[in-house]
Amino acid sequence: TQSRSSAASDVYKRQVVEFAGKQIMAKDVLQKAEEAYLAAHKDVEIKTLELYISPEQNAAYYVVNGEASEDFVVQL
Repeated sequence: TQSRSSAASDVYKRQVVEFAGKQIMAKDVLQKAEEAYLAAHKDVEIKTLELYISPEQNAAYYVVNGEASEDFVVQL
């Protein structure tokens, strides 16, 4: 038999933010944030990455390893 936790990992999951006639995949925005951070901080290991999607501002802000900056932004 399959345990509940392994069965749950097989579930198709998707997070979509809809606004202003757009559909934004949360995982894509998260990936862009990670790529942007790593491009500017090549020697830093990401331990935590928090993403805050702000549809009103057409942007997503991120916090890496507990550190925030005005520069940590991805346009949607």
